[in-house]
Amino acid sequence: DKFSIDAYPNPFNPTTTIAYNLTKNASVKIDIYNLKGRHIKMLSNSWKNAGYNFVQWNAKNDIGQPVPSGLYFYVVKVGKEIYRNKLLLIK
Repeated sequence: DKFSIDAYPNPFNPTTTIAYNLTKNASVKIDIYNLKGRHIKMLSNSWKNAGYNFVQWNAKNDIGQPVPSGLYFYVVKVGKEIYRNKLLLIK
């Protein structure tokens, strides 16, 4: 029952895909944050079916503006579990 998640390509420009495999149906919320912990973009906040799922990020914030090169974090909440990992945007 191991949850798996990966982002590719990473480093990326202009788009990265966050792919994850759910062992059961679950509520999934995926957000992007910058190094200062500021929320940049909500990518997903919905009920997902078990199996392979993915979402893409186009390096833009919640209001559609491109974000600068740098290190970002994606935070995935599956039910009560939280997974964090890094993304590197190189322009």
